[in-house]
Amino acid sequence: MKKEKTKVYIYTRVSTAMQIDGYSLDAQKSRMKAYAEFNDYEIVGEYDDAGKSGKSIEGRVEFNRMMEDAKAGKLDYIVSKSISRFARNTVDTLTCIRELRQLDPPVGVFFEKENIDTLDAKGELILTILSALAQDESRSISDNIRWAFQKKFQAGQPQITLNRMLGFEKGEDGTWKIHAEQATIVQYLF
Repeated sequence: MKKEKTKVYIYTRVSTAMQIDGYSLDAQKSRMKAYAEFNDYEIVGEYDDAGKSGKSIEGRVEFNRMMEDAKAGKLDYIVSKSISRFARNTVDTLTCIRELRQLDPPVGVFFEKENIDTLDAKGELILTILSALAQDESRSISDNIRWAFQKKFQAGQPQITLNRMLGFEKGEDGTWKIHAEQATIVQYLF
C-alpha cells in the first residue's frame, strides 16, 4: 500500500519595503516548492500576502485564511521561507504555532531558512528566541527610518512624496517643479 504524501501549504509574504532579491514572492515560492519536492510533499495550496507587514496578523487575509484551513483539517504542514516571513511579532508567532500544534492532528510549520520544525520538541524554544530577534529587527528598521526622516528635516530637507501632490513634480535635480497641466486645476480650485 502506497503511503499518503504529507499535504503542505506554502505561505509567502512580502511587505512593500521588502521586494528585494530572495524575499520576492516568486523567490520564496521557488524555494518552498523545491523544499517540498525534495521531501516528497504534496503541495495542496499557496497563501500569499503581498504588501503586508509582518508586525501583526490583523489585515493579513491569506494568513488568516491559512489558519482557518488548518483548523478545518485541510493540511498537515505549512512551509515558510523564514520566521520573519511568517510573522515579525513574537506573541503572534508563538500563539499561532501553539494553536496549530494543539489541533488534532497537529499541524506543523517548517521554517526553511532557520531549519525549524515546530512539531519537533526543541523547535518552540528556538522559535521563541528567533521570533524575538525578528521582532527586534522590525523595530530596528522602524527606528532607522524614523532617524533618517529626522536628520533630513534637521538639514532642511523635508520628505514629501510629490507623486501625491497635485500641481508639482520632482525635477531632474530633485527640486520641486510646477506641473503645468495640473497647475491649471490648482489655480481653478483656488
